Amino acid sequence: MRDDKKKFSGVFIMIVGILIICVGVGMYFSHSNDSSRKKGEEKEKGEKIEVDDARFISLYNGLKDFCYAVVRIDNKSFSKAEYLSLVGKDITDSDIVRTDEAVDGDFYYTLSGSKVLSILQKYFGSSFTIDKNSLVGLTGSSNIGLNGRKNDINVISYDSGTDNYKIALVAALEEEAGAKINEQMITSAVLKKNSIIVEAKAIYIDSTDFGEEVEYNIYADTSKNDLLDTKKYAHKDLASKTISVEKYKDKATTIMYQFDLDKASNSYYFANSML
Repeated sequence: MRDDKKKFSGVFIMIVGILIICVGVGMYFSHSNDSSRKKGEEKEKGEKIEVDDARFISLYNGLKDFCYAVVRIDNKSFSKAEYLSLVGKDITDSDIVRTDEAVDGDFYYTLSGSKVLSILQKYFGSSFTIDKNSLVGLTGSSNIGLNGRKNDINVISYDSGTDNYKIALVAALEEEAGAKINEQMITSAVLKKNSIIVEAKAIYIDSTDFGEEVEYNIYADTSKNDLLDTKKYAHKDLASKTISVEKYKDKATTIMYQFDLDKASNSYYFANSML
């Protein structure tokens, strides 16, 4: 009988030991699986980066006015005139060369076709191509400040032999004096595999001049149905007034930008934007 009790006690201890080992192994693998799952979820969410990260910020600044109220599913969502205005944002006075040809005292200038293409490839990737003749006859905004004024550029012709555009500088319409308006701001940026996803907030504004004062209506949506606020400022105070999306960002429209990695150039380019 004693031997039977000893055997039973030994078996019981062995079973308990096995159970303890099994529970320990189970807990180890459970913890390991939880850690792996958390790491996988973190990887899926991506890595937060600075909202002014150099890898995308110049692209965003150049494109934000074009994506402010329009969905851009890819680079083909832009018109040829918008391509030209994108180029105009990037070129400087030194990128154009004055010719000896003039009309009514205004000289024509040349602009390199390769410069135009390189700017568009900066925005849309190294594989982007364009029929250079397709810009002829179009007018786009620019940052060129020659002739003591802000200028638009009018493309007169393209010479494939020299790869040069002939352009005319046209006086741009002067903007009316008003309050400083910041319609759009970046709220987050995430690096996810080979893409950078940028979230921005935007408000939409219209104004009415009543003579002594200007009224600004601030909306949360592109169709301007969701009124957030109304501001009225005297003309004499306009220069000191600012309307910023930051005050309304919790109710503002969300714009999502995606910039993808161009492995050929090891830089990022615009892929799409969604409202």
